Amino acid sequence: MNYRYSTRMKMNIILAGCFGLILSISSCNSKSANQEVDHIATTETIKEGELKENEHGDSSPLQLNNGAKWEANAETTQGITNMIKLVSEFPATPSDQDYTNLQDKLVSELNLIFQRCTMTGDSHEQLHNYLLPLKNKIEDLDQSTQQESRKVVEQIRTRLAQYDQYFI
Repeated sequence: MNYRYSTRMKMNIILAGCFGLILSISSCNSKSANQEVDHIATTETIKEGELKENEHGDSSPLQLNNGAKWEANAETTQGITNMIKLVSEFPATPSDQDYTNLQDKLVSELNLIFQRCTMTGDSHEQLHNYLLPLKNKIEDLDQSTQQESRKVVEQIRTRLAQYDQYFI
């Protein structure tokens, strides 16, 4: 009798695990598991499958919607606003730890944007075209000297400022 109970419990655990896997794969408009957030070393980054790059490592060109801005979901706009605030509050004379902290916070906001993604179609593709260069610059923060990092922060600031030119 204990054997049957044990087998039934094992089946329930396996079924629960399968159900959890199906739920995690179906997040963000039923995107593939290849498009989920990944944790690499100490920094979380979006997997390369999430953002499309051409053979030169660049994103596709960012374009307007027939001259109009693309409609973005509120969570995306809030995430960009949070990143703008983080960069604007960055110290004028930062330490190495300040750059690390900024990178961690920006990555966290970027990951939240992808986790809360509800956009579809062309606007979704254009958002990816906007985010790929931003993602790459955020990753560059921990791979550069302080002088280079200062330039990268300015490039991030410039890219974040472009959001309102393409999205409402």
